Amino acid sequence: MNEELNKALRNPDIANKLHAQGIDIAGGTVDKARGFIEVQIDTWAKVVRDNNIKAD
Repeated sequence: MNEELNKALRNPDIANKLHAQGIDIAGGTVDKARGFIEVQIDTWAKVVRDNNIKAD
């Protein structure tokens, strides 16, 4: 899956659409993706806790 995702991110049409939305393309290894996801979970969990956000 990681290989196919990296291939898609190298597609100029996809890359341009993502850039137009302000998304920086990184791509890379499975470990790099795992690290990014872990940071995002920690970051957004703190936002949820700090703002007492609850699911409906």
